[in-house]
Amino acid sequence: MRCGDYLYMMGKNLHRSNDGWTRALIGYSAFSFLMASQALIWKLHFAASTLAVLTRIRDKGSEPTIDEVHVLDTIFANEKIRELFSPETYHVIDYD
Repeated sequence: MRCGDYLYMMGKNLHRSNDGWTRALIGYSAFSFLMASQALIWKLHFAASTLAVLTRIRDKGSEPTIDEVHVLDTIFANEKIRELFSPETYHVIDYD
């Protein structure tokens, strides 16, 4: 996947990371940035909290991946759906 596509997807799904914990981490990162000139510990807190925020946004912004075997087992466990589908009547589109 190209970097531009990846960043576009993150920006498009940015609303997913709009929760209280992410906001608190952003606030603490800002506070640590303002205190960074006072001591080394604040620089470390700023780096750690900023990395935590970026990781959280990355994880929540990426498209979810599913286990296809689990999905198929769930589908074929239902009797009504099993009547409509068979292993020959479905296919998986691979975009990569």
